[in-house]
Amino acid sequence: MATLKNIYAPAPVTARGSHTVIKTHEAKDKLIYVNHKSCVIRSISDPIKADLYGSHAGANVTAGSLSPAGNWMCTGDEKGKIKVWAPENEEKIVKLELDAIGGQVNDIDWSPDSQRIVVVGDGRQTYGKVFMWDSGSNVGQIDGHSKKLNSVSYRTARPFRIATASDDMQANFFQGPPFKFDHGMREHTNFVTCARFSPDGNFLATCGADKTVQLYNGQSGELVGAFGEPTAHAGSVYQLAWSKDSKKLVSVSADKTAKIWNAETRACEKTLSVGDPKDVSSMLVGVSWVNETIILLSLDGDLHYFKANEDAPFKTITGHQSSANSVFYDQATKTTYSGDTSGRVCAWKLGEGPVGRVKGAAASMFQSSVKGIAVVDGVLYACSSDHKVFRANPATLEIQDSVKMEKPCLGLAGVPNSSGATLVLLSNAVVLLQSLQKVSEFPLSYEGSAIAVSADGRTVAVGTEDGVVHFYHLRADSVGDLEKSVSFSQKKINSISFSPNNEYVAVADSNREVHVLTNVDKESKQFEWRYHNSSPVSLAWSSDSTKILSGGLDSHIFVWDVNQPKKQQKVAFAHQGSVLAVSFTDSDNVFVSAGEDACLKTWTLA
Repeated sequence: MATLKNIYAPAPVTARGSHTVIKTHEAKDKLIYVNHKSCVIRSISDPIKADLYGSHAGANVTAGSLSPAGNWMCTGDEKGKIKVWAPENEEKIVKLELDAIGGQVNDIDWSPDSQRIVVVGDGRQTYGKVFMWDSGSNVGQIDGHSKKLNSVSYRTARPFRIATASDDMQANFFQGPPFKFDHGMREHTNFVTCARFSPDGNFLATCGADKTVQLYNGQSGELVGAFGEPTAHAGSVYQLAWSKDSKKLVSVSADKTAKIWNAETRACEKTLSVGDPKDVSSMLVGVSWVNETIILLSLDGDLHYFKANEDAPFKTITGHQSSANSVFYDQATKTTYSGDTSGRVCAWKLGEGPVGRVKGAAASMFQSSVKGIAVVDGVLYACSSDHKVFRANPATLEIQDSVKMEKPCLGLAGVPNSSGATLVLLSNAVVLLQSLQKVSEFPLSYEGSAIAVSADGRTVAVGTEDGVVHFYHLRADSVGDLEKSVSFSQKKINSISFSPNNEYVAVADSNREVHVLTNVDKESKQFEWRYHNSSPVSLAWSSDSTKILSGGLDSHIFVWDVNQPKKQQKVAFAHQGSVLAVSFTDSDNVFVSAGEDACLKTWTLA
């Protein structure tokens, strides 16, 4: 049986012009955020220790919060439903499921005794709801707003209070329980994006698109004053977080800075920033403060860990924000490379975490889905559906140069022992590149769908949309004569893979089948496996050429053994959504998978 070894979690989902809520739990050492259909819970001190929860019936998870006691998690989705579940239970037992507001949940908070939950968002009937954690019984009413609520905070000290922040340019103050509207705070002149009580309950801070941060008395809701003159930031202020001792507040803004404020004097004590100040991806859209660590979230999804008294991050965690659909393991450097549907390429050290992501000039960066990755003679190559192929230095992850194809790229295969030769599959041609310089173009009389090169570099296989694999001799300067054509079903060929010992060729098609041919004659069908419930889309061989991995749209991974063709190991529901890429590592008992849930996972075979 295959057992899960590590989860390399996705990055938080972000959007320009909007904030992203990230939360931390000091006692449990947890960082909580959402990525499309998943709530991500990962260790703050060891980020590769992570878990994903996505049981919201296919809806995007939009908010999550861990109870102060740490034993229950509340998540909300785009349809307004919330679930209260046990994060430390293997089966994630659900305690409460409730249609809370009938529209997208934007923020969630708990009472300090973990007995009450308040959720807010963009509901049809109401913008907020406060209820008992186990029964769902109402314990008040969240009203007084005319537009969606962006944020909510529950005062941690008695008497309890709730504060909300809204697009109606107002923050509201509620007393309870049972909670009822007390008064509105109208100091902001634009959308109010965040409201946060200090840990000791003495203060309430709010921020908004008017570039200001306001401070209020935490018990009465009376205005104390504003931070900064004339405004706190030069751009919209998105999120706030308090220090543990309630003496300092950090704010993050579209002006690409984070500012640490003294709560008593309301003076700015330090300004932090990340990345290139000219790059829009350096905008800061989320923040959390746990112990002495400030975690900043930039627009590109990177999580930057700062010590409060230092100017530079001591750690930056990157990852995919969209479906991870490509993976390549480089045996020489023991580095895993992965690509996603947004065009991002990341590098990972398995067992350690992310190394970083490929960066370069804007003209060379991918703007759409990665379609293939390979390391050839120590250089990283990748192609995308926006016609581009780049090469990058694996040590620095900097793009060296790029070239644009005439049509969208459908696949890429490195040619072994070729001094940097790669083959790029287009819908109507195979292009041979040498260090990104075009050597030749081989026209196709059919529509290509998959490509692979044999381990000895002498044969190239091209799959078609109508279920045929064509095998060609590969010369140093071009694709040569047709060697064989093998027909399978009349459905698309999704993946082709040659065994490292050159004895076999594995083929996956949209007829849910995995085929294995002998490489000598390309005709003898050794094995045909049809166990996937939907199309297998990725294949990979172990280094000893005995095992084959297949990952499919059915969320499953199968491990096949050519020495025991009637037996297979099934990794059921390996990812939330489709499994889009698989690869063995330097061990034939460890493999990596990538999926629609934007994460990578490593697995160990017994």
